[in-house]
Amino acid sequence: MSRKIVSLLAQYLVLTFLVITLNFFIVYLAPGNPVDVIVHGRGDLLPTVVSDSEKEALRHYYGLDRPLAVQYLGYLAHLGRGDLGHSFFYHRPVTEIIFDHAKRTLPVIVAGMTLALLLGLPLGIFSASRRGQRADTALVIAQVSLHSLPPFFIATVLLIIFAVKLQWFPFSGSRSISSPAIGIGSFGTVLYHLTLPVISLALWESTTIYYFTRNSLIDIMGEDFILVARAKGLSERSVLIRHALRAALPTLVTRFALVFGFMVGGVFFVEQVFSYPGIATLALSAFHNYDYLLLRGVFLLVAMAILIANLLADICVYWLDPRTRRA
Repeated sequence: MSRKIVSLLAQYLVLTFLVITLNFFIVYLAPGNPVDVIVHGRGDLLPTVVSDSEKEALRHYYGLDRPLAVQYLGYLAHLGRGDLGHSFFYHRPVTEIIFDHAKRTLPVIVAGMTLALLLGLPLGIFSASRRGQRADTALVIAQVSLHSLPPFFIATVLLIIFAVKLQWFPFSGSRSISSPAIGIGSFGTVLYHLTLPVISLALWESTTIYYFTRNSLIDIMGEDFILVARAKGLSERSVLIRHALRAALPTLVTRFALVFGFMVGGVFFVEQVFSYPGIATLALSAFHNYDYLLLRGVFLLVAMAILIANLLADICVYWLDPRTRRA
């Protein structure tokens, strides 16, 4: 393994430690008292008569009476064993709850990212090959208009048109109540419910991919090696795909990792619009119910997903760009 890869891994290990530390302490800035949630089940329901001594016993049981430094060290020890704690509100292991919701959000992000690439990448290549022409101008105007719309607005418009008016797709949930638990029927109903959330995310993020692709290729098209390729008599398509796009790949891979981070942020809005029971809905529920351990686990999952995506992008750039390996 090269020194560059080792250096990258060391940097990301430090970042991971900082993320874990920040993730532990930041939830204590949220208002509310977790003991009230444990006692009442929900903060807004009628209060149960519990004495101060019983509340103190609950604080001691969950370790909330210990100093923050001691709680932090205990959190690191449990995290090393894959234990994120026990939810105050759901009374289940945090890892189990997050897995149940993350397995619904992951297909939305993966499918949305794939569709966004299939839309944005070809359009960016096409627009760069016709820079300054009418087709390029029309695409730029359309992409600027679409990019100015927030993801929840796009999701709301799709919901009104295709779910409420045309009734082609469901407007909430992740599967039908009457659908089978396993089999082709179950897979079909899951795809059916995924369609509108995935399209909402893909339309929003395809504009970013379009801009990255178009601008990167336009910068590359002015390089000397492109002029040499044209002087050899190569077709414009060959120059664009085999030379310009290949040279732009390291930059594009790095920027696509940023797009993944935007996609994770966008899914929080889209899931709320479609009442989709994914990780974003879980995070909102944990926040409203002051479930610190669950909220901390969700934040850690999101942060680690973004860090891993950026690490993989940096490794891909290392192998794709000879200049990086020589450095």
